[in-house]
Amino acid sequence: PRRVLRVVPPQSAGLPGLPPPPPLPAKALEQLKGAFSSIDSNGDGRVDVGELHIALKKAGFHFPKRVIRRMLNYHLHQADELSNVEKGINFDQFASLSAFLEMMKKTFKTLDGDGNGCIDDKELGSGLIDLGLPIKGRDIRLLMAIVDADNNGTVEFEEFVDLAFYLIYFRLIAQTFSSTKVENLAPADLQDACSCAGVDITLEKATTFIDNHKGRPLSFQDMMGVFLIAQKDEIRAKHATEQSI
Repeated sequence: PRRVLRVVPPQSAGLPGLPPPPPLPAKALEQLKGAFSSIDSNGDGRVDVGELHIALKKAGFHFPKRVIRRMLNYHLHQADELSNVEKGINFDQFASLSAFLEMMKKTFKTLDGDGNGCIDDKELGSGLIDLGLPIKGRDIRLLMAIVDADNNGTVEFEEFVDLAFYLIYFRLIAQTFSSTKVENLAPADLQDACSCAGVDITLEKATTFIDNHKGRPLSFQDMMGVFLIAQKDEIRAKHATEQSI
């Protein structure tokens, strides 16, 4: 994990604007303990990315490993245990992650107004406004283009969780640097912060962004701007590929 994530204060897991997931009932916890034991193939008391990837696939979820890695990193961060990234999460963190995914399923169902199992840009935009995130239409389409792995123009549950983690980290990073003017950020620190959110940005682009946004603290919308800069080339390449087919 990058160094910036270590100084970002742990906060309640969940989407911005939503409360943290409620504690699981005792019966559900007992069931989870059995599930955790079966997933923990080497019996070390922790579940790593590979073990969780297999378990989620068996449960009918198709998360890419990069998304699972971010979920694990985030919950380890909440417990201030980033040193265990390679080992994975313990049972308590596994239970927290399970509660988080249950909350995401309920949120997704709420946003999926027509109940067809996927979210279009209008449904997503309306839902984000309800969550206190009035993101512009073009930015919503950008987010959707990045997480829409199957290129069908909509967002399924796994893609929604992927998108949610971008927003979680954007808000978390912006809050961390809310008292720091953009020009006082080192390009390497901005690069590291973006890496926490799963966004790869070059030092050159980070420097350009800082130069163009002097005089104000880093905001959530600024993080969206960084994301736009970082992903612009990837989006162009993706659209070019689609048009050539």
